[in-house]
Amino acid sequence: NRRVVESCKNRDGLITNDWDGGPDFFPAGSDGKKELYSLLQPIELILRKGEGEYDGKTTHSKSGHLIFKRVLDNLKENDNPVIMVVTLK
Repeated sequence: NRRVVESCKNRDGLITNDWDGGPDFFPAGSDGKKELYSLLQPIELILRKGEGEYDGKTTHSKSGHLIFKRVLDNLKENDNPVIMVVTLK
């Protein structure tokens, strides 16, 4: 649903992830209703973590942020890509 995506993204097309403090993202696909999808490479997530990108981000879900950090702690560079599924309100 283009209208849903247009209403929540910034001017560059990047959607700010303020839910769990994870990566901001460009949606790669949608179910046409309320879900957006993105594919993230583990090495990119690991590098961003090392640069401190996820530290101190504003989050709406503290428990979601803890889960995200646990996922990061267990990622290895050669893991399969991470599928990010975002459900919009």
